[in-house]
Amino acid sequence: IELKKYQKDSSKTDIDILYEILQQKKSISLASIEKIFKVDKKTVMSWCETLESSNLGKIQYPRMGGPDLILEDNSNEKE
Repeated sequence: IELKKYQKDSSKTDIDILYEILQQKKSISLASIEKIFKVDKKTVMSWCETLESSNLGKIQYPRMGGPDLILEDNSNEKE
């Protein structure tokens, strides 16, 4: 994933860009987020928890491998 194509608008935060990537990919490993944004695990977890608290993403812990951030499906929610 190339971060350059997501950084066109200077008003976007890293979390905004992460959410855009998540919308396209539907799932991304936390290790990949670390590499893409060149940040540590603590920062990645903080971002993921922020998305999770806003019901935009969910941290999934598979039996094998590291955790993933998956896109939260809000299509069934009533407004």
